[in-house]
Amino acid sequence: MAATKNKVDVSKLDQNDLLEIAKQLAALGIQTQAQPVVVNQNVRDSVVFIKSNLYGKVALMLDKLTEVVIADSRDRLSLDISQVNIILSKTKYKALFAQGLLYFDDDKWYSYFGLNKPKYILTDEVLAEIFNKADSVFEALKAITNNGESNSLMNFIPYKLAELVKNGMLQINYKDQLDIERFLSTDKMPVTLAGLYELLEDRLANW
Repeated sequence: MAATKNKVDVSKLDQNDLLEIAKQLAALGIQTQAQPVVVNQNVRDSVVFIKSNLYGKVALMLDKLTEVVIADSRDRLSLDISQVNIILSKTKYKALFAQGLLYFDDDKWYSYFGLNKPKYILTDEVLAEIFNKADSVFEALKAITNNGESNSLMNFIPYKLAELVKNGMLQINYKDQLDIERFLSTDKMPVTLAGLYELLEDRLANW
């Protein structure tokens, strides 16, 4: 769960916010090399805390033999400046920060490391408010996942949808449910929201 300082006033979200999120996520295709950070003595020994909105364990590789792990969304990872620089030099990890799936516990680190803080940190509350205010949950899903083109979000948002429904935070009408399940299904692997939730529970039990 995001720290209080990262939470969005979800009461102010409206339909246009979907376009903002879609724009935020679609822009991830344009990634730049992380620039070296000039470290002064005051912050050289600082500890940077990183949290995750992803499910289960998140392993970030510092090199071929060394990984650091965020156990779950209740955990936070403590790193030093040089380790964060290594992580942000990798495009796939930098993209997760841009999507709000990984985030700094203290907002000051966004500007320090030359990152734009996402407008939305994708907590349960923010996603539930966005989907509940959308005219169509299905169309909102397509907008947020860039019509299914964002692999990391397609591996996250559908499970989150199923969890929000299961936990009573979101209701999906029958037409949207059918459209979503067709959108997520392939010829070889049909998908249902109930099945996604069962798969999620199984994954969490085995992490």
